[in-house]
Amino acid sequence: MRLRPVILFGVLLVMVGSGWSIEPVFDNRGRPVARDGLSWKGADRGALPVGVSKGSYTDPESGLILRWLAHYDGIQGFFEDDLIEEDSVTPVCDGQQLGSGDDAPYVYWYEGYTENFGTARWNTPFDDATCSDITNDLVRYFYTRVMADAALDTLLSLGHDDSMRVWVDGEQVYEGVDGEWAADMHQVGVHLKPGWNSILVKMYFPELSEDSGTRYFSLRFLDAQTEDPIILTQSIDGWCAKDGEGRTWVYAGGVADLPGALGSVWASDLRVTNILPYRMLVTIEYFKEGRARPAKADAPDASVDIVFDPHESRTWERVLPTLFGLNEPQKGMLAIRGFDEYDCKRGAVSLRTYNRSGAGTFGMNIPFNDYWEGSTCCSQTLMGLRNGPGFRTNLAGFPAVVMNAETEITVTVWDMASGEKASGDFTVEGYFQINDIFDAVGLGHLETSDAVAYISWSSSDTGARWNFTASVNDNITSDPTFISEGPWFIIPYD
Repeated sequence: MRLRPVILFGVLLVMVGSGWSIEPVFDNRGRPVARDGLSWKGADRGALPVGVSKGSYTDPESGLILRWLAHYDGIQGFFEDDLIEEDSVTPVCDGQQLGSGDDAPYVYWYEGYTENFGTARWNTPFDDATCSDITNDLVRYFYTRVMADAALDTLLSLGHDDSMRVWVDGEQVYEGVDGEWAADMHQVGVHLKPGWNSILVKMYFPELSEDSGTRYFSLRFLDAQTEDPIILTQSIDGWCAKDGEGRTWVYAGGVADLPGALGSVWASDLRVTNILPYRMLVTIEYFKEGRARPAKADAPDASVDIVFDPHESRTWERVLPTLFGLNEPQKGMLAIRGFDEYDCKRGAVSLRTYNRSGAGTFGMNIPFNDYWEGSTCCSQTLMGLRNGPGFRTNLAGFPAVVMNAETEITVTVWDMASGEKASGDFTVEGYFQINDIFDAVGLGHLETSDAVAYISWSSSDTGARWNFTASVNDNITSDPTFISEGPWFIIPYD
């Protein structure tokens, strides 16, 4: 059957979606975790470095640039070598190639916790021919963009070991060689234009052996007249081109503002907290039911860009009308970028969808998913489903990676107590919801507190990665219980 938009008579469903040790530390995928005040949030999503906590962030008023895109391993070359076509680097996103040179590496975002960034022997590449690390004549690049509220005459203030070059908006503004790092060693006059300004840093290391220590750099902008730090807006990759699909998006389905059953009303509140000690840009997009965030395709139904001050928190009650100005009854999904996805899951971003009825207000917090969650196939189970006069169950899903592509799913509902079982085939697209899944597959008569939904699908041809969720709703109060993916097991065959 083909799903059509419907008015919700039940809860909306959602997608769940200083003292360094000497030996390397590895994340859960076997890749080394960055040290020296850095957390590597690249393709392998390394943990916080040893001995570093969120509480060790530098002073918010320092103006230090703490978010960069960089490559973990150094690349071999000399200071005078142009390895990436250095003066023509265009904006890139997390997980994309930096520049068009033959040796241009792929970059992933780093976040600094102290005043300097370090490069050490852990960043040496491996030579398969000699089965050893390459420790000499290495280059690392760091790239970011910062937003200025107005045109500014500044002093670019730098500290660095070894050799360093800096480009601002494609123009080289600094070159120097030093032997030992100290903050604010050098200042050079730089003009920043209103809006986004790109910064490319090139670091050259003649040696990165175990005994050579760690090489550092620090960078910030000072007022050209007062020499006070300038607080610029930073981000992860929220400043990427709108048609670029950076990997720092997080997603949540089940945002709503519409009538419910028996005169009740559904609404959603969104809270966003900047836990970081610098200004940052956050992009929030909304897509109606039946749509998902596309890769280089259609625009969202609504979008806002917001600059958050350090440690600022904002809450939008009834987020669809108050943040986006959407006053028609509707439901859908949110896509947010500008945050580390781990911070989002731990509470930096919070979405609550609730029902207001005569019996009171009932609701649930909706978790956010990131790029890494979901699968292109093949099955998922949801346990503890209920049905009957007192309860009903809704089924929902949407792709974490982000195509407006149709997918065929088969939903089998099996009552573990009675053994009754029925299946239905559905064509879904983007964020979707099937109200009363028991009735939809032909088991509306069943009374149970212990049923299982088994969803099978394949979207390998489109690349859409899906997660499925359910909510069990109290028919009197509309108080929901959220159900996410359960353990995989085989339900009995006929």
